[in-house]
Formats: sequence, structure tokens, C-alpha cells
Amino acid sequence: MSKFAHRFNLWTIIAIHLFLLINAIGTYGPSVDEISHLPAGLSHLRFGQFDLYRVNPPLVNTVAAIPLVL
Repeated sequence: MSKFAHRFNLWTIIAIHLFLLINAIGTYGPSVDEISHLPAGLSHLRFGQFDLYRVNPPLVNTVAAIPLVL
């Protein structure tokens, strides 16, 4: 294979990889309501009250807020 073919293959793989990365960011990135879970977990830990953002069970919010307390 020529030098041009090697470079073309390399740039094609890089372009496909970038496309997959951008697609994954949109699919697996944080969603709109993630910003509410962390303050709710912090409230669970600091005040022992579970009335803030009562959409999900409080265990996940509480565990996610442990690094904030530490």
C-alpha cells in the first residue's frame, strides 16, 4: 500500500472514532435532572430529611453526595 492509502485509512478511522464519541456524549451524558439529585443527596446526609426531590429512592442520591461531605 502507498503512503497515501495509509494516511487515508488512519484519517478514516479517526473520523469514525470521533463520530462515535460525539454520538456517545449525546446518548450517555448527564441528563437534565441530574443537577437535582446531588443537592438532594447532600440534604439527606446533612439534615437527615428525605423530602427534597422525592422522585427516586434516596440511596443513590445519598451515596453520590458522600464525596461532597468528605
